[in-house]
Amino acid sequence: QQKVIASCYSSIGGAYAHMGDYKKALEYYIKALKIAETLSDKNKICESYISIGTIFFEQKKYKETIDYMNKALAVEGKHTTKRNLAYIYNNIGISYKSLNYPNQSLPYQLEALKLNQELNDGYGTTICYNNLSALYTALNKPEEALAYCLKSIALSEKLNYKVGLTYSYIVAGDYYEKQADTKTATAYYLKALQIAREINHKKEVSEAYEH
Repeated sequence: QQKVIASCYSSIGGAYAHMGDYKKALEYYIKALKIAETLSDKNKICESYISIGTIFFEQKKYKETIDYMNKALAVEGKHTTKRNLAYIYNNIGISYKSLNYPNQSLPYQLEALKLNQELNDGYGTTICYNNLSALYTALNKPEEALAYCLKSIALSEKLNYKVGLTYSYIVAGDYYEKQADTKTATAYYLKALQIAREINHKKEVSEAYEH
């Protein structure tokens, strides 16, 4: 009975998260976690840690994200699937970069890429390519940044993954902007804006406009 209630709390938390009500989502995820801890249900505990960490990530509370994702890693059980690990490593990596610790971010980003490739997850791999391109740009390693950016564009085009392609073009624009090639950077930002409009992704439209 308690296990069912915990699952209900998680589902309600997910619904609130989808609506962008992160305060309510967090409230229900914590309720699910408390029951899971009472039941010593390691898989549910891990799932709750990941969910809570994700909420903090969406709120840009990166230190808390890292804390909860590491808690998820520390839990023993069947949760240690490649897909879960790839997600956890990716979030930790992005959080470290967002906190201006690019060197700490790199091993997590590379591990996330490796796992997504082993899973043959093209969409996840594309996201990792984008993240690594942005990271290498931050590390002032332009050759590596461009290599991952071009990989991301090629794979996104192959998969017809327009959301990924939008991000790829923004990352490419950032790369060329850092190289003081304003003309090429602008061309990529305009490509990103065009696709973001086509798929009606307001967040990506906003990011493209910001450039």
